[in-house]
Amino acid sequence: MLRVIIVEDEEIIRKGLVHTVDWLSMHCTVVGDTDDGQKGLQLIQQHRPDLVITDIRMPVMNGIEMLGQALKIYPFHSIILTSYTEFEYAKQAISLKVFE
Repeated sequence: MLRVIIVEDEEIIRKGLVHTVDWLSMHCTVVGDTDDGQKGLQLIQQHRPDLVITDIRMPVMNGIEMLGQALKIYPFHSIILTSYTEFEYAKQAISLKVFE
């Protein structure tokens, strides 16, 4: 069973991902979710997930910073959600080996 953490500051999106995706059918379980990158970093350290799904722009710490710090401590896969079109975000995500 893959452990998943979701970090998204928009509650409706975060709760939607947690509660409407059929995680069990994909052999996954959501072990934590939160609304900012600093709390996300703490969850990653605590739960050591296999996958982190995160937004880029969030309060306290953005998703790129959170992933960069967390990947120095523990290896995991990541998916970034964003509606922003700035290419700089894409370059930073690629350097972190983000999937989407």
